[in-house]
Amino acid sequence: DGPSNRRITGRLVHFELSLIPSSNPEMKEAVLFLLGNVIRQHVMSLPRGWKKEGIYEEPSRYINVGGAKDLFSELYAQMAKYSYRILPVTQQYAQLAQSELRPIIFGNSKQYWLFRQNDLHDMDDLGDAVGLSDAVKGMVRGYSAPEFQTGPNRFSEMAIWCQEGNGKSCGTVRNYATREMLYVSESSGDVFDQRMKALAEYEDPVMGVMAEAEKAENNRRAKKKPARTI
Repeated sequence: DGPSNRRITGRLVHFELSLIPSSNPEMKEAVLFLLGNVIRQHVMSLPRGWKKEGIYEEPSRYINVGGAKDLFSELYAQMAKYSYRILPVTQQYAQLAQSELRPIIFGNSKQYWLFRQNDLHDMDDLGDAVGLSDAVKGMVRGYSAPEFQTGPNRFSEMAIWCQEGNGKSCGTVRNYATREMLYVSESSGDVFDQRMKALAEYEDPVMGVMAEAEKAENNRRAKKKPARTI
């Protein structure tokens, strides 16, 4: 894209690294090094009183990339004083459990958001690492997944566990998805291609999602209306 043509001074910045091929580890290492320095310098330039957050999707995928462990260690060690909160996200706990990032993340985290875990061994290992009681582990195992729910008000459940000084607190939170979220999260082949084609007709993709989600909702309601008899 050329040098220095992407600004990171906005309220939200998204870096997508999944398109870097696995066969090019040198590129991954260079990108990770560059982004680490850019993010660090930008955060340090902002007022310390501002709250900042970095969400790192599947960090264990980059553990084999040179510098990943050092980058996360430095972020956890130094960036808290700049009001920068680190939120690593992983869907497969086993990947994180076997990586060198596990002690770094668990040793520096004070809050965990725990979704349903199907693997009993993962839940036990995670619970032992965090300090979850058997009651909390049983609660997380019993959460309902959205794909098994019926009706329009589907939700996901998670436990929020917090370490507060010498005390601990834990509770369940439900997240009800909007119709727009359900629209963009559908990834099955035919539906995905159809929706990508529909959204291409809009100049603003956000407005397109809102309009198409409303159409889908109206069609769903029309199909549920009973037929009139004369």
